[in-house]
Amino acid sequence: QGDRVQWFRAEAEMQRWQEQGEQKLAELLRTNRSFLKMEDTWQVLGKRNNQPGHAAYAKQKAAMYRRRAQTA
Repeated sequence: QGDRVQWFRAEAEMQRWQEQGEQKLAELLRTNRSFLKMEDTWQVLGKRNNQPGHAAYAKQKAAMYRRRAQTA
């Protein structure tokens, strides 16, 4: 009787670990997509702007988000 209870508890714990792993993977993918979207946004802002300082800042931000997406 005790072995069955222990087995069911261990199975439930394993399922929780698997679910947490799936959640972490989904979070990682969402974060990566977010970084790529922010990179695109800053690139568009940099191309739209005629002021050199603003365009340079936007390019820096785009590069930062590109690096983050590559390392995520």
